[in-house]
Parts: sequence; structure tokens; C-alpha cells
Amino acid sequence: MSETLRIHVSPMPLYRYPSVDYKLGDTGITLKAGQQMEIPFCAIHMSDENYPDAFKYEPDRFMPENKHLIKPYTYLPFGSGPRNCVVQFFRPPKTDVPLQYQRSVKMVIPKHCIDVNTTSGVVRGQTLVAQNKSIDQFLNIPYAEPPVGGLRFAKPLPLQTPIKDIIDGTKPGNSCIQPGTGSNLTTSEDCLVLNVWTPNVGNNDESPEAPALKPVMFWIHGGGLTTGSIFLMPPYNGIDLAAYDVVVVSTNYRLGAFGFLFGDREDAPGN
Repeated sequence: MSETLRIHVSPMPLYRYPSVDYKLGDTGITLKAGQQMEIPFCAIHMSDENYPDAFKYEPDRFMPENKHLIKPYTYLPFGSGPRNCVVQFFRPPKTDVPLQYQRSVKMVIPKHCIDVNTTSGVVRGQTLVAQNKSIDQFLNIPYAEPPVGGLRFAKPLPLQTPIKDIIDGTKPGNSCIQPGTGSNLTTSEDCLVLNVWTPNVGNNDESPEAPALKPVMFWIHGGGLTTGSIFLMPPYNGIDLAAYDVVVVSTNYRLGAFGFLFGDREDAPGN
């Protein structure tokens, strides 16, 4: 199980919102009422060392308080079984799972927003906690004029004037037009935006008035130039990298004919 978590630190998220202050198991983390908690889904490693006959239904493998929830007919390879479970349903093997588990828990501090001035305008982000570090997250920051109308096949045009209203960087925006994704992405031609994760100034020993410069990691998503999005979370979530004291930036770009059509003309230069 620890090896699974080492390779796949946070494959799928599970969100919970406690109504009262709550201590998260043996991780030492206390959740405040109303905080969003993101927990990774975990799978049981198919190893005889940890779980001999993993496909066999054995109630003693479950936490006592959860035994009654699992029935033999639901314990199947593609049901609530050995390869598809949430870690709290099973007795974890004696490994370093709690450490990996704690490192991959993320919490959004509600109403803890931060506004920053940028060339695009004032962007409102959120402060999150990952690996015991405060990280400022800014999603959906426009970096170019919407590529519609006469700009549809033209090179990206930088924003001519800052956006007057506060840019809501607390939630995902549009992904670029592409074939059906099955990922519940909202697509639009107006999709030229950035995501930014940066260490919170409070993490530094430097004075807040003069924070130290950070290395910048710039991520261009894959997808064969026809699919993909920076809003595929958690695979493209940069918060864990930012916890290592770097700034992480990811960018959307037009896909398919909208981004890579070449007509040997000034208004369709291959973008």
C-alpha cells in the first residue's frame, strides 16, 4: 500500500466538510468547522505480504465499525473490493502509510482569500495548506484577449487593458474546445488562462516587504495538441510542487484547428 501511495500520491480526491472541529484520525491534523478537506483515494496493493488472497471476502480485514457495511456480494474486483476502496474501510498494513496519507491531505481555508495586482487586473486567490505549508492558489487568470471573432485563428493578443472587476481565481474556468473528454470540463473558445501556485509569503524567513525570489516551474499540459486542460485536477494540481518553495504556473492553449491550423495566411499563421 505504501508503494502504491509513493507512486500515485493523490490519484483521486474525496472531499469532506466537517460541521464541527474534528481531529483527523492519527494524522495530528485538526480540521476547523467548515474547512474543505481533500483526501486521496487509496487502493490495496496486490501483495501477499500485506493481504493474502486479496479477492477473498474476509470481514476481519475491515474496521470493526464498518464490517456491517460490506457484504460478500458487493466485495467484487470492480465493486467495494480489493482494488476499489477508501482507506478508512480497511485495516492498513503496518507501513509508513500514515506519513504518506498526511502529506497528501490538503485543506482549503474558507474565506481566507488573497488579492494581488497583476497586469491582467486584480486576482483573488485562496490560501491552502499542503505538506504543512501555506500555498497561495490563483486559478483562471486571463493572459490574452478572448480568441473569438476576428481573433479566432490569429496569434494570441495580450490583454489591451486590465480587467476592471476582480478576477475570481478561487475556482476553475473554461477549458479549450476539444473532442468529448468525459471529464466534466466546461469548454469554450474563451480559454486562454493561467493557473499559479506560489508559496505564501508567511512561509519565508524573509521580511514580507521583500520576499525572496523563487524558481518558476512552467507546465504545458499534454494531449497530442487536441485535448487536455490545466483544470484536470488533481493530476495537474501544482500545490504539492509549490510546497517545495517554487512557483508553479500552468497554461491553457487552443487545441486542434483552433490552435494549430496552418493556412499560410497572416490571420491563420499556425498560432
